[in-house]
Parts: sequence; structure tokens; C-alpha cells
Amino acid sequence: MLLFAASELNLGDEEVVFTVPVEAFEHYENWLTEVAEVAGIRRFRLIDEPSAAALGYGAHIQPGDVYLIFDFGGGTLDVAVVLIEAPEQSQVGRRCRVLGKAGIELGGATLDQWLFQDVLKQTERSDTDDDVRLLSRALLVECERAKVRLSDYERADGTVMNPNTGAVLSAECTRSRFEELLDENEAFTQIDQTIRRALNAARERGYQEENIKAVLLVGGSSQIPSVQRTVRRIFGKERVMLNRPLDAVARGAAAFVAGVDFIEYYSSLLIKPDTISVQTSI
Repeated sequence: MLLFAASELNLGDEEVVFTVPVEAFEHYENWLTEVAEVAGIRRFRLIDEPSAAALGYGAHIQPGDVYLIFDFGGGTLDVAVVLIEAPEQSQVGRRCRVLGKAGIELGGATLDQWLFQDVLKQTERSDTDDDVRLLSRALLVECERAKVRLSDYERADGTVMNPNTGAVLSAECTRSRFEELLDENEAFTQIDQTIRRALNAARERGYQEENIKAVLLVGGSSQIPSVQRTVRRIFGKERVMLNRPLDAVARGAAAFVAGVDFIEYYSSLLIKPDTISVQTSI
């Protein structure tokens, strides 16, 4: 990916910033250094993902601030309570210390599978049927599209056609039915428990829930309205920042490498045209 970017964007001497998971910083730092050198990238900086997310969301960051990062992506849900350290205490590119974290293998791909099975149930079909097996990949894609659409609309339809027979397999899903599926599969319970485990770990280090300045939602699955309601129910509407789940980390990283002062940063993002940010994850 970096070789392609270097070729397409003609990076030259531009500085690139990589975002890295704070709990794997040292390992990732060493690996990224090797990868960047192979790709011919001479100038790059690192910033941990929680710090980048806070910058991207426009948080007024001060040493001692505590944030909860709710990262709900395609494969996993990861929750981390992090402390912003003073510059003299932090390593290069690493401004956060993890106070507590928890994660589960629940993500957008899991939700797609639940929708897939519900579509088969609606149409009285089985995933062992020959034509369903032939169309399973296309049907999963339609289920993913429906899931995304249901974040903005009350209803989504999906249709796939057998290229050999012309037979059509179609189904519809409403937001209310999707939320029922999440409830039936205990998604909301799992989300709540994962958050509580991270909070309990932070509590053992002397940091309480009320110490959390803001909750930052990251990842595509964080756009699901019922998921957002679940997080707001726990922390209150005022502390939950949820309007930039897809690009907060990248925007924050770009602002960081563009020279925005980390501690005195408010809400304006001044991104230089020769700044490139790359968000990475394990």
C-alpha cells in the first residue's frame, strides 16, 4: 500500500504520519520503520491512535485528561481508557497511557452474518441450498450494504440474481428488525460488558468513570444508531463524540504532523497540503 501511495502521490520529501495502536506501540514502531524504509519513505512520524482520535474530534487536550476510545470496526470491538501524559513524560509520538482496555470479536462482519441468516429465514431458504451457496458472497455484500443504509434510513432492500438460472433472491430489512437481531444476539449486552471491563481496569488504577472527559467513537460500526444510544445511555449525551467515526484518527494524525500544537489544540484543523496521514491497525 505504501509503495502504491508513494508512486501515485509522488511523496518526495513530504512527511508521512502513521497512527499505531497504543498498546502495541513499541512493536509497531519497529515494524513500521522497516516497512517505511522499504517503501522509500524517508520522513515519517508516529502518533498513537487515541491521541489522533482526540485531535480529530477537536478535543481541547490537556495533560491529565482521560478519554475512553470506543473502536467498533469490521472485525472487533475494542474499548480503551487512556490518560493524556505531559510531554516530558511521553515517548516520541506516544501521548497516551492505557489505564484499562477490553475487547471482543464482535464487528461489522458479525452483524452482516446475522442479517444474512435472517434473510434466509425470511425466504425459507438454507445456506446448504445449492443456489444459495452460489449466491452467498453476493448476498453477504447486499447484507453489508443494507446494514450501512439502515444507519440513515428506516428500511433497506437487497436483491441478488442467479447468473445461471436468472432466479432472484430478495429480502428487506427494517431498522427495527435489525435492532431486534442485535438484541437477540446479545450485541448490546456484549457492548455494555466490554465497556464495563475497561472501566473496571481503569478503576483499579485509581481512575473513576466520572474522570472520563469524553468518549470518542471510532470505526464504521459506531455509526449504527442503536449502538450510539447504548454508549450514550452509559455516559450521557454530552460526553459522547460520535460525528467523525470514519476519519477522526486520520484527520487528527494529519493535524499533528502539520504542526498543530498537541496540548493547546482546540477545534480547528489546519492541514497542510503536503501532509499525508496513514491510519494503520493490527
